[in-house]
Amino acid sequence: MAKFLLASTSAPGHITPMAIVVRRLIERGHEVQWYTGAGLRADVEASGARFHPITHEIDFTRISPVELVPELRTASSGVARARLYFERCFIDAAPATITDLERVLAEFPADVLVADPLVVAAPMVSERGGPPFARIATTRLGIYSRDTPPPGLGRSPGAGLRGRLRDRALTVLHRHVLFRRTTLHLDDVRHAMGLPRRRRSAFDQFLSPWLFLQDTAEAFEYPRRDLPPQVHFIGALVPEPADFDRPVWWPELHADRPVVLVTLSTVANARANLIGPAVEAFAGEDLTVIITTGSGEFTVPETLPDNVHVEPFVPHASVMPHVDVFVTNGGYGGVQVALSHGVPMVVAGVTEEKPDIAARIAWSGAGVRLPTDAPSSDVLRAAVRQVLNDGRYAKAAARIATDLGRHDAAAEAVELLEELARTGEPVLRR
Repeated sequence: MAKFLLASTSAPGHITPMAIVVRRLIERGHEVQWYTGAGLRADVEASGARFHPITHEIDFTRISPVELVPELRTASSGVARARLYFERCFIDAAPATITDLERVLAEFPADVLVADPLVVAAPMVSERGGPPFARIATTRLGIYSRDTPPPGLGRSPGAGLRGRLRDRALTVLHRHVLFRRTTLHLDDVRHAMGLPRRRRSAFDQFLSPWLFLQDTAEAFEYPRRDLPPQVHFIGALVPEPADFDRPVWWPELHADRPVVLVTLSTVANARANLIGPAVEAFAGEDLTVIITTGSGEFTVPETLPDNVHVEPFVPHASVMPHVDVFVTNGGYGGVQVALSHGVPMVVAGVTEEKPDIAARIAWSGAGVRLPTDAPSSDVLRAAVRQVLNDGRYAKAAARIATDLGRHDAAAEAVELLEELARTGEPVLRR
């Protein structure tokens, strides 16, 4: 039996895939404890792990990013917003997170620390005498490569020599200009914690030198000739279909007309931007339309078209087998569920890492990317019709589903984590 300490940022979208791994670790007889936001206690304890709360102020179950960093509302560009977000919400959380994690480790000497990529403290804990750490990436692979544009710009790899030169120039700009201040800030935090300044980009710290588990299949990621050997594509960590009270409209999913699911991610979900236009776009169309509003506030129209159904929540894993087009703002978990079922997409996301996810959807051929998160009803209707009428999108999504189907993500993750716990050495692709 090994001991694993998990550390995750306090967002439900990061919890769900990691809980799948936790449950499998516990089934295998390992001891698991989990450090995350105070508001996620019930989710953690439902997985079987012992819960430890974030004790400092940067806990997004208690405060939103824009409440913590009001400047996010007025950032002059997407890059400026990303820089602020990363520095103030994740790098600045590192010292207090280190204190929290080292307190847990004093009582629970874990063999492996398992963290999502945004837990900036993870490598520092290891450097300060803690256990080796592994990453479970619950979003796109956000590392530098000579074969891709840098993360965060929402670009696909360029074609030919000119495209490769463009991508390499963008990477230099990204590393040494756009995010130079972030690198210096990270070094200041490291120095304050008694660690050497490394002058390495903040994006480099996403990797673990021991083990990095990527939550998808290779077919959804850009090819990289310089992919580090400790990076493993394990397939999609998606939940099993759940038992729930099916709405009265559920039999319509079996009718002889296409089904469109419209939903949003757990972060950056300005629901009126997408849900409102969707109601208008699909009213009276020969479609069955399911719109899920999630936990945020959204005023449902008093009267809805007969073919449009609005619900606070429907489990993706249960409804997706019936869906023909998935309309999303690019939340990674929902995208992986859709791809697991071979469902093509219309994606409208412009914040956080969503432009990168949207770029991968378009690059892989699995969907249509819109350049806004607030499309008009006409644009949204046309995009859905394009996906329905052009079989190439469904074919591309099916190809990725086949690649995902070659994996048992939870089993592969557990086997690799067990190897790291047993050997303490980097776990490399064979």
